[in-house]
Amino acid sequence: SWKRVAALPNDRIRVIETADSTLYAASELDVVYSTTDGLNWIASTPIERAGAITGVAVFKNKLFAGTELYGIFTSNNGGQTWANSNSSLLIASSFAVLNDTLYGGSSQVYGIGVFDEAHSQWASFKTGLPTNYNLDVQKLILVDNTLFSVQGANGNYYIYDKTAKAWQEHYFFGASYTPGLRVTDMIYDSGVLFAAENDAVLISDDTGVSWSLDT
Repeated sequence: SWKRVAALPNDRIRVIETADSTLYAASELDVVYSTTDGLNWIASTPIERAGAITGVAVFKNKLFAGTELYGIFTSNNGGQTWANSNSSLLIASSFAVLNDTLYGGSSQVYGIGVFDEAHSQWASFKTGLPTNYNLDVQKLILVDNTLFSVQGANGNYYIYDKTAKAWQEHYFFGASYTPGLRVTDMIYDSGVLFAAENDAVLISDDTGVSWSLDT
């Protein structure tokens, strides 16, 4: 059975992530909460006037938080202080690390960005992605040493081709679009992909070559 975590505010929790044996939760109150035991939680300093926190990641001892209104913020001290690292990549839905590099996807129309460590800023990373549809990145994940991006409402997703250095479009069913099929989340566990679509779950055990309903 489930019971509410009393240490967290009675507010909408938008994000739950794990990193370095720590669980992070973020709410619409602009605060990131962290715990190592699930019972005792530490609250960050609020990211003032930035809107709801939409994505959280830890990369090289830095805490990253995507926000609704002012892009992505970083913290070198666990959320005690924050600095804006990108003001345009709004509503970062998720982050993924590939080859020691951090990437972030926006669920608005800003596509995918890559973090430039040397200059502590973000650059565009969307070569091959469509520019006139499927502009919202619902989930960006690492699958077999490359990136998968779930976006749009046309039954397709995108895999980054490291050889061609471009994104390739793929489809959940058949060889064409499925208008109305909108996947909002995806995880990769023990060689199996699970995709959440409305009230159904799609499953693939061949890295996205074929999909079926998980019943």
